[in-house]
Amino acid sequence: MIFLMKRNLPALTDRIKKEGFGHRAIPASARNNVDAAFTIAEAKRGEAQWVVVDGYHFDWVYRKTLKNSGLRVLWVDDLGTSGFCFADIIVNQNIYARKNMYPKCSLRTHLLLGPRYALLRKEFANSPTRLPKGSHCKRVLISGGGTDPHNITKIALESLSNFSAHPLNI
Repeated sequence: MIFLMKRNLPALTDRIKKEGFGHRAIPASARNNVDAAFTIAEAKRGEAQWVVVDGYHFDWVYRKTLKNSGLRVLWVDDLGTSGFCFADIIVNQNIYARKNMYPKCSLRTHLLLGPRYALLRKEFANSPTRLPKGSHCKRVLISGGGTDPHNITKIALESLSNFSAHPLNI
C-alpha cells in the first residue's frame, strides 16, 4: 500500500512508515487533472487495482478520470454533496449519512454509511464497545475530524457538561 500526498506532514509520514506502508509526494502545484494522471501512473506502476480517495478537493471529474483508467475507487466522503459519485464504494461514517445523499450513483456503487463504518486506528477499533457492568465512564474524547463548520463540538461539549451523574474529564 502506498499513500500519495501533496503536503509533507512529518507526523503522518512517520505514522505511515511505522505501519509498514510507503508514501510518495505528489507535486504540490499539481491541479486535479495532473494529480489524477500521477495517481493513475503510480497505481499502475505498483500494480494497484484500487485507489482510495479522501479529500474535499477531489471532485467527481477526478474520480471519473480514475474510474475511466480501469481503477476501482473507494471514496471517503463526509459531505454527501458532490453530485455524481464515480466510485465503486463510498464510505460516509457520519451519523446522518443516508442513501438519498447519493442519488446520482451507479446501482453498482456500494454505500457504507453511518458510524459503524467509522475509520478508526486499531487502538480504538480494538477497544471494548461497552464498559463492564457497574463501572462508569470517566474520560470522553470528542473528535470532529479536520473541520467543524457546524460547531458540533460546542453542542457535544454543552450536552456533556449537563451530565452530572458522574463527573467527566472531557
